[in-house]
Amino acid sequence: PISDWGPRFGGAECDYWNKYFQQIRYCSLFLENIDKAAVASEAQRDRMRAEAHVLRAYFYSELVKWYGQVPILENSVAFDADFSTLRRASVYDVAKFIENDCDFAIYSDNLPWRITSPSEATRVTKALAWTIKAKMMLFAASPLFNEGADHWEEAYEVNRQAVQALKDNGY
Repeated sequence: PISDWGPRFGGAECDYWNKYFQQIRYCSLFLENIDKAAVASEAQRDRMRAEAHVLRAYFYSELVKWYGQVPILENSVAFDADFSTLRRASVYDVAKFIENDCDFAIYSDNLPWRITSPSEATRVTKALAWTIKAKMMLFAASPLFNEGADHWEEAYEVNRQAVQALKDNGY
């Protein structure tokens, strides 16, 4: 019965807006501070930076799926900021922001295509970056989100590139 659904279907456990923006803030804070961190090598720093970009792209993609237009926050925002001044960007603009984050990761020499060690099972890859990028361009082209603009050719090209890149790397 519906009464058994409890908070999982609309309560605190479904507070995606706050949860995902919190994660986006963490990713942005990480990106703002990674250059000052004590990391064993520059290659490790680059990989972690690429992973943070993919994670931020993922959290934005989830927000778009739930809410459509969302504000784009390129940097971390202080807790006492005036959030009433934020404006929601078009899904296309959010998709382009996600594309930029994914491209950063895709073009990193230190982010792998695959996870080959069980100890890295929860880390992200270039394959995930391509997947998020391609999927969000389809969202931006969809009549549900495109505000009358035609983005199908761009979505096709990004998805064609993604499929080719994935095939070229054993997927």
